[in-house]
Amino acid sequence: TFMMKKDCFYDNWEQFKSEFDKDIFTAKSRYSEREFIFRGQGSSDFKLTSTFDREFPQLNGKSKEDEANKLLEIFEEECDYYIPELKSMDKFEELAFARHHGLPTRLLDWSYSIYIAAFFAFSSSYVRGYDGDIAIYALNIKAPIISETCGVNIIQPRSSTNYRQKYQQSLYTLLKTYHNSLDEYIEEYERGCNSSANEPVLYKLHLPGCEASKALIDLNYMNVNYSVLFGDADGYVQNTMIRYILNK
Repeated sequence: TFMMKKDCFYDNWEQFKSEFDKDIFTAKSRYSEREFIFRGQGSSDFKLTSTFDREFPQLNGKSKEDEANKLLEIFEEECDYYIPELKSMDKFEELAFARHHGLPTRLLDWSYSIYIAAFFAFSSSYVRGYDGDIAIYALNIKAPIISETCGVNIIQPRSSTNYRQKYQQSLYTLLKTYHNSLDEYIEEYERGCNSSANEPVLYKLHLPGCEASKALIDLNYMNVNYSVLFGDADGYVQNTMIRYILNK
């Protein structure tokens, strides 16, 4: 059976920086082709589950889609007077905009930058005081099973109306199958797969959460921080808290 998911473990931040490309990329050209997208999570125990599915785990199938649409309709009503530019967005632009401002949606955020993904993983665990492993996922979006035909849409709305999406180099997956998470979808596919492909679809990169302070200071020198990635007062406040904790 072909292994569609692979775990990679790193002892520290420096090892990760020096080795992740060799673990994921088999040829230099593949990085420039943007074959992989990345997502960071503050605990390696977390699944690749959208915020909507985490908030409403009791829903499934058509009811999940219906309720997600109702939530978006209420959001539209709330924004009608205050954010008139929402009317010019298509559905996925609107969903991405709402997601970046905290509305639970069925979109799962990813980034073209592995360092942006690392930042979100480490900052989340650091603020919570978590010292277990964090995880950075690398998903091969050119793999045949990551396609609309198979039920996994890759969504990349225009970013001109969503500066957070632009700053974070964001795009999104939308899982339209009956599975509860993207991990579950790939794992089930793996069990019944006789593919001749020779590399995984999903990499899970594990790093110790205790490396957070080193990583966050390093990432700040790369200009990867909340102030830059959010570009607004929310980001400035969150980065203030990170700096405050680091200084202590």
